[in-house]
Amino acid sequence: DDDDDDDDDDDDDDDEVKDARTVEDDDGSMLSGSTRTDTLLCLHHARANVSAGCKAELFKRDVIRSQDVDFNPQLKSRCSSELASLCAHAPHGGGVLACLERLVAADEQKVGADCRSAVVQFAAMASQDYRLVPAMRVDCVGDVSRLCGEITAFGPAQSHVTFSGRVIHCLRSKRSEVRASRCGEAVDLLAKLAAFDIRTDRRAVLMCRQDMRQHCSRVRPGRGAMFECLERHRPVLTRVCTALLREHDSLASRNVEYDGALRAACSAEQAAFCARVQPGDAAVLACLQAHLPQPAFG
Repeated sequence: DDDDDDDDDDDDDDDEVKDARTVEDDDGSMLSGSTRTDTLLCLHHARANVSAGCKAELFKRDVIRSQDVDFNPQLKSRCSSELASLCAHAPHGGGVLACLERLVAADEQKVGADCRSAVVQFAAMASQDYRLVPAMRVDCVGDVSRLCGEITAFGPAQSHVTFSGRVIHCLRSKRSEVRASRCGEAVDLLAKLAAFDIRTDRRAVLMCRQDMRQHCSRVRPGRGAMFECLERHRPVLTRVCTALLREHDSLASRNVEYDGALRAACSAEQAAFCARVQPGDAAVLACLQAHLPQPAFG
C-alpha cells in the first residue's frame, strides 16, 4: 500500500539545501561553506538510510528554512529579482514565501525560470508536512486537531519524521469544514500550487509515482501537464493513483483554481469573460461554459 511509502524517498525535493555560509561545528571547529553544503546534500539524499536522530535533525533544519526566506539563502538568491519587484511588500517571514508560491501557482510570467524552479523545489519539500508550511503551522492548529486528529494523534509513522503529506491532504479533502479563515487560505494556496505542478504535492507524488514513471516520464511538469497525462492514462493507472485522481477531479469540479491545465488553457478567456467571478462553487467553470458561444472564445 502506498500509504507505507517512506516519506524520505526521492529526496531530490531537498536539492535546494545549499548554504554557502561558514558555520561553527559542535566541537568548535570551523566547517567551510562548501564542506557543509556537500555534507547536508549527502545527508538529505541518504535520509532513508540515516538514523532516526539524524532524520529528526534534518527535519528541524527544514522547519527553520520554511519560516523565512532569509533562512533559505539559495531560494533568496535565485529569486532576488522577484523578491525585490513582486514581493517587496509581502509580510516578512512566511508571507514572503507565500507570495512567491502564489506567483508560481498563478503562472506569473514575470517569475524567471530559475526562481520558479527554486520555489517548486521548496514547495515540494514543504508539502511533506503541514508543520513546514508557516501559515498552517500557526493558523491550522485547531482545524488539524479537530479534522485530522486520527493522523496526528500518535505522530508520524514509525521511522518517519513527517506525515508524508497526509495532514495537508486531510485538510484539503475537508476544506468546507475548515473554520480558521487563514488556515483555509493556506489550504487553497497549496491546492492551487499542486494543481499547477504535481511535484509540490508530496501525497500525490507518493500515490502516483509508479504511474508517472511508467506513463508520463517524458512530460514536463507544470501548468497541470502531469495531471493531464495521468488523466489520459486513467484506464491503466494503479488503484491508489486512480483514487488520487478522483480527489483531484472532485476539487477541480468545485473550483477552477484547482485545475492547472484548465487554468492554463483558458486563462485569456477567464480574464476576458469571467474576471469578476469569484472562484468556488464551480462559478468560474459555469461562467466559461456560458460564454462558449462567443466568437472570441478560443
